Amino acid sequence: MGNIFKCLCFGCLPDCLKLRCIEKKKYSFPFKRYKTFVQEVIDGDTFHITFFVEKTPVTMKIRLIGIDAPEMSSKNPLEKKASEMLTKYLKQRLEGKYFDCELFKWDKYGGRVIGHLYMRKNYSISDILISRKLVKCYEGNKKEEWTNDELTHIYNFDYANMKLK
Repeated sequence: MGNIFKCLCFGCLPDCLKLRCIEKKKYSFPFKRYKTFVQEVIDGDTFHITFFVEKTPVTMKIRLIGIDAPEMSSKNPLEKKASEMLTKYLKQRLEGKYFDCELFKWDKYGGRVIGHLYMRKNYSISDILISRKLVKCYEGNKKEEWTNDELTHIYNFDYANMKLK
């Protein structure tokens, strides 16, 4: 993984790495911690990442474990706006950068892996977003509806002064 991975940056990734998961098949790889490159922030809890498994590059979607973010596809206009604000912020802070990523399992649909992205050794992006009330805790049960107060907080949050540390 070492030197090959360190030289990669978003601008010089080979075309094969810029592709999203073309086939939603289940790759067989060990679920553990990897050094990953965030190619794209899809929304507040889903990203396209690239990492190496035994010198083979793998690009796939990761859904952050334990959180629920507002959805862009919501029929609620305030939820859409809150989702856009959070996604825009995460794009600015995460896309094109490297993070440690711990992968746990395939999601129930088989197209994404569930895991954590870490800012530091054991401090995840999920922890940061939860502590600032930009996402909700989610344990896999039925999702709670977002309240207008929660969505207004996310939409009006002072992103300019928020640091991901």
